[in-house]
Amino acid sequence: MPINNRQDALHPDLLRVFLAVAPKWAAANPSVKIGLNETSRAEDVQTAYYARGRESVEEVQRLYKLAGLYAIGAGEAAIKNSNARYGQSSHNFPKARAFDIRPTYAATGKYVSNNEDLKRICGKYWAMFKAEADRLKVAVTYGGTWEDWPHIELKYWRTLKA
Repeated sequence: MPINNRQDALHPDLLRVFLAVAPKWAAANPSVKIGLNETSRAEDVQTAYYARGRESVEEVQRLYKLAGLYAIGAGEAAIKNSNARYGQSSHNFPKARAFDIRPTYAATGKYVSNNEDLKRICGKYWAMFKAEADRLKVAVTYGGTWEDWPHIELKYWRTLKA
C-alpha cells in the first residue's frame, strides 16, 4: 500500500486524541468530514516526496510510479513537497508519529482542494485537536506553522524509541 491511511498505523497517543476528536468534529461540523490521508510512510514514498523540486520532472515521475503513487504532473513534480529524507520524517515509523488529515465535503465527497478553504478547515480542526490533546496531556505540533496545513505530529516524536 503506497499511502497508508489506517488508524492502526498511528502512534497510540495520536490515535487516542484522533478518536476523541472525531465525534466532536462530526457534531460541530457536519458539512466537512475529516479522514486520515497519510499516517506511516514507506521509504519509497518518502523518497518520491523528497525528490519533488530537487530532481528532474522525469525522475520524480519515475519515483512516484515506483512507489505506486498517482501519475504526477510536471508542474506538481517541480514543487518541493518535503524537506525530509527517509528516516527524517515523523511519518517514517510503523506507528506514525504524525498524520495528515483529508477534509472532504460531506455533500459531495470531494476533497477540499481550495487552498483558502483547506487552510481554514485545517486550522479549525487543529484548534479542536489541540484542545483535546491538551486535555489528554499529549504534546502535539501543527504543520500549519510551516504551511503544511493538514499535518499534525507529536512534539516529542524524535525522542521516542523505535
